[in-house]
Amino acid sequence: MWVFGLVGCYIPLHSVSSAFSARGKTRGVFQKAVEWGIIPTAMPLLETRNLSKTYRLPGGIDVPVLKGVTLSVEKGELVALMGASGSGKSTLMNILGFLDTPTGGSYFFDGADVSDLGPDERADIRGRRIGWVFQNFNLLARTSALQNVLLPLEYRRGGRAGRAAEREKARELLAMLGLDGRMDHTPAQLSGGQQQRVAIARSLVNDPDILLADEPTGNLDSVTTVEILELFRRLNEERGITVVVVTHDAEVCDYAKRTIHVKDGRVEAGGFGGAAR
Repeated sequence: MWVFGLVGCYIPLHSVSSAFSARGKTRGVFQKAVEWGIIPTAMPLLETRNLSKTYRLPGGIDVPVLKGVTLSVEKGELVALMGASGSGKSTLMNILGFLDTPTGGSYFFDGADVSDLGPDERADIRGRRIGWVFQNFNLLARTSALQNVLLPLEYRRGGRAGRAAEREKARELLAMLGLDGRMDHTPAQLSGGQQQRVAIARSLVNDPDILLADEPTGNLDSVTTVEILELFRRLNEERGITVVVVTHDAEVCDYAKRTIHVKDGRVEAGGFGGAAR
Protein backbone atom coordinates (compact mmCIF):
# COMPACT_ATOMS: atom_id res chain seq x y z
CA MET A 1 0.00 0.00 0.00
CA TRP A 2 1.17 3.53 -0.82
CA VAL A 3 0.46 6.79 0.99
CA PHE A 4 0.95 10.40 -0.08
CA GLY A 5 3.81 12.19 1.64
CA LEU A 6 4.20 15.86 2.49
CA VAL A 7 6.77 16.32 -0.25
CA GLY A 8 4.17 15.50 -2.89
CA CYS A 9 5.08 11.94 -3.82
CA TYR A 10 3.78 8.48 -2.96
CA ILE A 11 5.80 6.30 -0.57
CA PRO A 12 5.30 2.70 0.54
CA LEU A 13 3.37 2.24 3.77
CA HIS A 14 5.94 -0.24 5.06
CA SER A 15 8.54 2.54 4.88
CA VAL A 16 6.32 4.71 7.04
CA SER A 17 5.87 1.85 9.47
CA SER A 18 9.63 1.27 9.68
CA ALA A 19 10.22 4.92 10.34
CA PHE A 20 7.77 4.94 13.22
CA SER A 21 9.22 1.72 14.68
CA ALA A 22 12.69 3.19 14.58
CA ARG A 23 11.48 6.11 16.66
CA GLY A 24 10.06 3.77 19.29
CA LYS A 25 6.49 4.94 18.86
CA THR A 26 3.84 2.75 20.43
CA ARG A 27 0.67 4.05 18.78
CA GLY A 28 -0.70 2.71 15.46
CA VAL A 29 1.00 3.53 12.21
CA PHE A 30 -2.07 5.10 10.66
CA GLN A 31 -2.76 7.33 13.65
CA LYS A 32 0.80 8.63 13.58
CA ALA A 33 0.66 9.09 9.82
CA VAL A 34 -2.44 11.24 10.21
CA GLU A 35 -0.76 13.29 12.96
CA TRP A 36 2.29 13.88 10.78
CA GLY A 37 0.18 14.87 7.77
CA ILE A 38 1.30 11.92 5.64
CA ILE A 39 -2.25 10.54 5.44
CA PRO A 40 -5.06 13.11 5.22
CA THR A 41 -7.77 13.02 7.87
CA ALA A 42 -10.46 12.83 5.18
CA MET A 43 -10.48 11.11 1.82
CA PRO A 44 -10.41 13.62 -1.08
CA LEU A 45 -13.52 13.82 -3.21
CA LEU A 46 -11.35 14.22 -6.31
CA GLU A 47 -7.77 13.03 -6.67
CA THR A 48 -5.50 12.62 -9.68
CA ARG A 49 -2.10 10.98 -9.76
CA ASN A 50 0.28 11.70 -12.62
CA LEU A 51 -2.69 12.22 -14.95
CA SER A 52 -1.96 12.68 -18.64
CA LYS A 53 -3.98 13.32 -21.78
CA THR A 54 -2.67 13.13 -25.33
CA TYR A 55 -4.71 13.74 -28.47
CA ARG A 56 -3.75 12.07 -31.74
CA LEU A 57 -4.18 14.23 -34.81
CA PRO A 58 -4.56 13.02 -38.39
CA GLY A 59 -1.24 11.79 -39.68
CA GLY A 60 -0.33 10.17 -36.38
CA ILE A 61 0.80 13.38 -34.67
CA ASP A 62 0.47 13.23 -30.87
CA VAL A 63 -0.37 16.42 -28.99
CA PRO A 64 0.15 16.13 -25.21
CA VAL A 65 -2.24 18.40 -23.31
CA LEU A 66 -1.95 17.17 -19.71
CA LYS A 67 1.50 16.10 -18.52
CA GLY A 68 1.50 14.38 -15.15
CA VAL A 69 -1.18 16.27 -13.21
CA THR A 70 -1.38 15.39 -9.50
CA LEU A 71 -3.93 17.20 -7.34
CA SER A 72 -6.79 16.71 -4.89
CA VAL A 73 -10.04 18.45 -3.97
CA GLU A 74 -11.52 17.84 -0.53
CA LYS A 75 -15.23 17.66 0.20
CA GLY A 76 -16.64 21.10 0.95
CA GLU A 77 -13.91 23.09 -0.80
CA LEU A 78 -14.39 26.01 -3.18
CA VAL A 79 -11.49 25.77 -5.62
CA ALA A 80 -10.51 27.84 -8.65
CA LEU A 81 -8.69 26.05 -11.47
CA MET A 82 -6.79 28.86 -13.16
CA GLY A 83 -4.72 28.99 -16.31
CA ALA A 84 -4.28 30.79 -19.61
CA SER A 85 -5.96 29.64 -22.80
CA GLY A 86 -4.28 26.42 -23.92
CA SER A 87 -2.98 25.54 -20.46
CA GLY A 88 -5.01 22.33 -20.29
CA LYS A 89 -7.43 23.44 -17.59
CA SER A 90 -10.60 22.72 -19.59
CA THR A 91 -9.30 19.31 -20.63
CA LEU A 92 -8.57 18.56 -16.98
CA MET A 93 -12.06 19.72 -15.99
CA ASN A 94 -13.63 17.49 -18.66
CA ILE A 95 -11.83 14.48 -17.19
CA LEU A 96 -12.81 15.41 -13.63
CA GLY A 97 -16.42 15.77 -14.80
CA PHE A 98 -16.49 12.45 -16.70
CA LEU A 99 -16.82 14.06 -20.12
CA ASP A 100 -13.43 12.70 -21.20
CA THR A 101 -10.95 10.02 -20.17
CA PRO A 102 -7.23 10.23 -19.35
CA THR A 103 -4.53 8.70 -21.51
CA GLY A 104 -2.40 7.79 -18.51
CA GLY A 105 -2.19 8.12 -14.75
CA SER A 106 -5.04 7.62 -12.27
CA TYR A 107 -8.23 9.45 -11.32
CA PHE A 108 -9.98 8.68 -8.03
CA PHE A 109 -13.51 9.89 -7.31
CA ASP A 110 -14.61 9.60 -3.70
CA GLY A 111 -11.92 6.97 -3.14
CA ALA A 112 -12.75 4.78 -6.15
CA ASP A 113 -10.44 4.44 -9.15
CA VAL A 114 -12.50 5.67 -12.11
CA SER A 115 -9.66 6.00 -14.62
CA ASP A 116 -10.87 3.27 -16.96
CA LEU A 117 -14.65 3.50 -16.78
CA GLY A 118 -16.65 2.95 -19.95
CA PRO A 119 -19.05 5.50 -21.49
CA ASP A 120 -22.16 4.16 -19.73
CA GLU A 121 -20.48 4.11 -16.32
CA ARG A 122 -19.16 7.64 -16.78
CA ALA A 123 -22.60 8.85 -17.87
CA ASP A 124 -24.17 7.29 -14.79
CA ILE A 125 -21.76 9.05 -12.40
CA ARG A 126 -22.04 12.30 -14.35
CA GLY A 127 -25.82 12.21 -14.13
CA ARG A 128 -26.04 11.32 -10.44
CA ARG A 129 -23.06 12.96 -8.80
CA ILE A 130 -21.78 15.83 -10.98
CA GLY A 131 -23.41 19.21 -11.52
CA TRP A 132 -22.12 21.05 -14.62
CA VAL A 133 -22.32 24.80 -15.30
CA PHE A 134 -21.06 26.00 -18.70
CA GLN A 135 -20.00 29.35 -20.08
CA ASN A 136 -22.71 29.31 -22.76
CA PHE A 137 -25.46 28.16 -20.36
CA ASN A 138 -26.55 25.26 -22.66
CA LEU A 139 -30.26 25.81 -22.07
CA LEU A 140 -32.93 24.52 -24.46
CA ALA A 141 -34.12 27.60 -26.35
CA ARG A 142 -37.85 26.81 -26.57
CA THR A 143 -38.16 25.37 -23.08
CA SER A 144 -39.14 27.23 -19.91
CA ALA A 145 -36.73 27.81 -17.06
CA LEU A 146 -38.62 25.25 -14.97
CA GLN A 147 -38.45 22.56 -17.67
CA ASN A 148 -34.75 23.26 -18.24
CA VAL A 149 -34.11 22.60 -14.56
CA LEU A 150 -36.13 19.37 -14.73
CA LEU A 151 -34.14 17.97 -17.68
CA PRO A 152 -31.50 16.08 -15.64
CA LEU A 153 -34.30 14.27 -13.80
CA GLU A 154 -35.83 13.26 -17.13
CA TYR A 155 -32.54 11.87 -18.39
CA ARG A 156 -31.94 10.04 -15.16
CA ARG A 157 -35.34 8.37 -15.20
CA GLY A 158 -35.41 7.84 -18.94
CA GLY A 159 -38.73 9.65 -19.21
CA ARG A 160 -40.69 12.72 -18.33
CA ALA A 161 -39.93 14.29 -14.96
CA GLY A 162 -43.42 15.38 -14.05
CA ARG A 163 -43.83 14.18 -10.50
CA ALA A 164 -45.13 16.79 -8.10
CA ALA A 165 -42.16 16.43 -5.75
CA GLU A 166 -39.69 16.92 -8.59
CA ARG A 167 -41.44 20.00 -9.90
CA GLU A 168 -41.61 21.46 -6.40
CA LYS A 169 -37.89 20.86 -5.92
CA ALA A 170 -37.11 22.63 -9.22
CA ARG A 171 -39.31 25.56 -8.20
CA GLU A 172 -37.57 25.82 -4.83
CA LEU A 173 -34.16 25.94 -6.50
CA LEU A 174 -35.24 28.64 -8.94
CA ALA A 175 -36.79 30.65 -6.10
CA MET A 176 -33.62 30.29 -4.03
CA LEU A 177 -31.66 31.72 -6.97
CA GLY A 178 -33.95 34.71 -7.31
CA LEU A 179 -36.04 33.49 -10.26
CA ASP A 180 -39.38 33.08 -8.52
CA GLY A 181 -41.20 35.15 -11.15
CA ARG A 182 -39.31 33.80 -14.17
CA MET A 183 -40.05 30.07 -14.07
CA ASP A 184 -42.22 30.07 -17.20
CA HIS A 185 -39.83 32.25 -19.21
CA THR A 186 -37.75 30.82 -22.08
CA PRO A 187 -34.01 31.65 -22.29
CA ALA A 188 -34.70 34.39 -24.86
CA GLN A 189 -36.83 36.16 -22.25
CA LEU A 190 -34.05 36.08 -19.64
CA SER A 191 -30.87 38.09 -19.20
CA GLY A 192 -27.46 36.40 -19.30
CA GLY A 193 -27.22 36.37 -15.53
CA GLN A 194 -30.71 34.90 -15.22
CA GLN A 195 -29.88 32.20 -17.76
CA GLN A 196 -26.79 31.28 -15.77
CA ARG A 197 -28.90 31.05 -12.61
CA VAL A 198 -31.23 28.64 -14.41
CA ALA A 199 -28.16 26.61 -15.41
CA ILE A 200 -26.97 26.56 -11.80
CA ALA A 201 -30.41 25.42 -10.60
CA ARG A 202 -30.32 22.66 -13.23
CA SER A 203 -26.89 21.57 -11.99
CA LEU A 204 -28.22 21.27 -8.42
CA VAL A 205 -31.47 19.42 -9.06
CA ASN A 206 -29.89 15.96 -8.73
CA ASP A 207 -28.17 16.85 -5.41
CA PRO A 208 -24.67 16.34 -6.86
CA ASP A 209 -21.53 15.72 -4.82
CA ILE A 210 -19.71 18.49 -6.67
CA LEU A 211 -20.44 21.49 -8.88
CA LEU A 212 -18.07 21.98 -11.83
CA ALA A 213 -18.24 25.38 -13.52
CA ASP A 214 -16.30 25.95 -16.76
CA GLU A 215 -15.73 29.69 -17.27
CA PRO A 216 -19.22 30.40 -15.84
CA THR A 217 -18.79 34.19 -15.96
CA GLY A 218 -17.14 34.40 -19.37
CA ASN A 219 -20.25 35.77 -21.10
CA LEU A 220 -21.41 38.03 -18.27
CA ASP A 221 -20.85 41.70 -17.48
CA SER A 222 -18.84 42.73 -14.42
CA VAL A 223 -21.84 43.31 -12.15
CA THR A 224 -23.47 39.98 -13.01
CA THR A 225 -20.10 38.24 -12.67
CA VAL A 226 -19.89 39.34 -9.05
CA GLU A 227 -23.45 38.16 -8.43
CA ILE A 228 -22.73 34.69 -9.83
CA LEU A 229 -19.46 34.36 -7.91
CA GLU A 230 -21.19 35.41 -4.69
CA LEU A 231 -23.81 32.77 -5.42
CA PHE A 232 -21.16 30.05 -5.74
CA ARG A 233 -19.63 31.19 -2.46
CA ARG A 234 -23.02 31.12 -0.75
CA LEU A 235 -23.79 27.63 -2.07
CA ASN A 236 -20.43 26.46 -0.76
CA GLU A 237 -20.64 28.10 2.67
CA GLU A 238 -24.34 27.65 3.42
CA ARG A 239 -25.07 24.32 1.73
CA GLY A 240 -21.61 22.74 1.93
CA ILE A 241 -21.47 22.08 -1.81
CA THR A 242 -18.02 21.35 -3.24
CA VAL A 243 -17.34 23.76 -6.11
CA VAL A 244 -14.57 23.83 -8.73
CA VAL A 245 -14.48 26.81 -11.09
CA VAL A 246 -12.32 26.91 -14.22
CA THR A 247 -11.17 30.43 -15.07
CA HIS A 248 -8.49 32.57 -16.64
CA ASP A 249 -9.61 35.61 -14.61
CA ALA A 250 -7.69 36.41 -11.43
CA GLU A 251 -10.75 38.18 -10.01
CA VAL A 252 -12.63 34.88 -9.92
CA CYS A 253 -9.88 33.39 -7.75
CA ASP A 254 -10.59 35.98 -5.05
CA TYR A 255 -13.82 34.12 -4.31
CA ALA A 256 -12.13 30.72 -3.99
CA LYS A 257 -10.61 29.25 -0.86
CA ARG A 258 -7.79 27.77 -2.93
CA THR A 259 -6.45 28.30 -6.43
CA ILE A 260 -4.86 25.52 -8.48
CA HIS A 261 -2.59 27.09 -11.11
CA VAL A 262 -2.27 25.15 -14.37
CA LYS A 263 0.40 25.98 -16.95
CA ASP A 264 1.51 24.04 -20.01
CA GLY A 265 -0.43 20.96 -18.95
CA ARG A 266 1.01 20.79 -15.45
CA VAL A 267 -0.05 21.94 -11.98
CA GLU A 268 2.25 24.81 -11.13
CA ALA A 269 0.95 25.52 -7.60
CA GLY A 270 -1.93 24.89 -5.20
CA GLY A 271 -2.58 21.27 -6.09
CA PHE A 272 -3.40 20.20 -2.53
CA GLY A 273 -5.51 21.55 0.32
CA GLY A 274 -3.66 23.86 2.65
CA ALA A 275 -1.38 25.06 -0.14
CA ALA A 276 -0.80 28.77 -0.40
CA ARG A 277 -2.83 30.65 -2.94
